[in-house]
Amino acid sequence: MLREQTEAGDRLNYPYEDSYEDLYTAPYENQYEDSYEDPYEDPYEDPYEDQEFLERQRKRRERRKREEARRRRRLRLLAAGGVCVVCAVVAVICSLQFGDRISVLKDSDAVTGGQVTGSQTAGNNTVGTQNQSAVDEEAPEISGVVPLSAFVGTEVSYTANIVVTDDSDPEAELSVDTSAVDSDEAGTYDITYTATDKAGHTASASTTITFSEKPEDYIEESVVLEEAQAVLDEILSDDMTLKQKTRAIYTWVRAHLSYSDADYDESWTNGAHIGFTTGTGDGFIYFSTTKALLTQAGVPNIDVEKSNVTSSRHYWSLVNVGDGWYHLDTTPRLSGATFFLATDAEMTAYFEEYGAYDAIDTSRYPATPTTASTIE
Repeated sequence: MLREQTEAGDRLNYPYEDSYEDLYTAPYENQYEDSYEDPYEDPYEDPYEDQEFLERQRKRRERRKREEARRRRRLRLLAAGGVCVVCAVVAVICSLQFGDRISVLKDSDAVTGGQVTGSQTAGNNTVGTQNQSAVDEEAPEISGVVPLSAFVGTEVSYTANIVVTDDSDPEAELSVDTSAVDSDEAGTYDITYTATDKAGHTASASTTITFSEKPEDYIEESVVLEEAQAVLDEILSDDMTLKQKTRAIYTWVRAHLSYSDADYDESWTNGAHIGFTTGTGDGFIYFSTTKALLTQAGVPNIDVEKSNVTSSRHYWSLVNVGDGWYHLDTTPRLSGATFFLATDAEMTAYFEEYGAYDAIDTSRYPATPTTASTIE
């Protein structure tokens, strides 16, 4: 009771205790004081003799002063920000009204010394310059460069399996120098690929293409791809991913072809035709049939040949289903080993363990990821 009388007396005698503050704050302070109840307060203790109680009261008043000061600062900042926005809008409207123009940084602006420089102009006067770091110190990388082969007089897609990557330019230019190639004469010719990014960095890679005469019973590619489409119509659906399509092709070849020593490797189109029509053949027939199905299904693929061909030849494919190049070999093995999206390390381990064929020359082909394919 004594405390209530005391606090009531304080309110009566000093309604605006902090007279130097904005008068609008006083009612809120009194409201806070009236409604505040100290949960640790002893109701039978004389507040004038309780110094700890008085100290808490003083701290509460100071805290409220600080909170009110912060609130006022925020209001002032908001008001200032509103004025700035209004000024900016007015400036833009005036600029557009009087025909000033703003030029923005374009691809044609100079890129020098690792800096991208552009100017903003109003009329003919430069009003600002932007400099931003364009860290591009790496040359592009070219992958998929492998030895090519074709028949005399046929068209060749030199860039079908070439991939150019650059850390800062997703559209680096690729050029192919085929000036030394004569597609009308049998022989081996040099090819050079050059990639250039916007910063002027270049990378080059070279390979060869070998033209040979067509065999007398040559099967045109269009015929083989029609045969492949007939199979794909049965095993693929429109909602399949590249990886699912590749798995379906791998499964079909392993189930519908049987191994025999056909010993034919003159033309992959002829080999694929043999596979589709007879259902039997050696490793080249398996490879050729798989190649026809992959090509017609739109799965990127590269021909791979074992490096040591002195005793025998063997072929398989590198495929890219969306997360890098992996080995795909449909030829059955006596050991039971299978190679569906295998890495370089897995292929090399097999070579070393079974000695089936010499290890491939990985420098001639794109390197595979070091981990298994994880794409769906």
